[in-house]
Amino acid sequence: MPENMEKVREPYQVFLFGYHRIGYKIFKELQKTMNSIVIVDYNPRVILTLSKHKINCIYGDIGDKGFIDEMDFSKAKLVISTIPDEESNLILRDKLKEINKGAVFIATSENPRGALDLYKEGVDYVIVPHHLGGDYAAHLIRKFHTEKKKYGEEGKKHLKELNNAKRNSSF
Repeated sequence: MPENMEKVREPYQVFLFGYHRIGYKIFKELQKTMNSIVIVDYNPRVILTLSKHKINCIYGDIGDKGFIDEMDFSKAKLVISTIPDEESNLILRDKLKEINKGAVFIATSENPRGALDLYKEGVDYVIVPHHLGGDYAAHLIRKFHTEKKKYGEEGKKHLKELNNAKRNSSF
């Protein structure tokens, strides 16, 4: 039995699949309001780094049906997949339908066509990173118009965040 199997069976309230790309930002927000969170990632370096920071994490592959079958979603309130693989997200969706229909499921797709397929299959919300990035840029334009100083201030905050992410990342 793998060393982390007991953690796999623990009934967390929030499951975050994938940390590296957008998961770390989502995790920062989840930490503000939720307590029972676990991150599942396929990258051993990510898991090692998270473990060093005493963050609940499990090494595993969302696309491995056997691995997903070992997970305890019975107490899950929110399941988020930042993995843009449609087949993997459907495996996870099927497991949630079987175990816990009340859990919110947020998946990720790289393109609108894939997002439409996931919605058709019953996913509650689909993150499409390029669309969300465009929405945020449009929000900044509405908010700042042509005020160079305000973009500069926002850019400084973003630069600081990027540098922190780089400094705190070993992956």
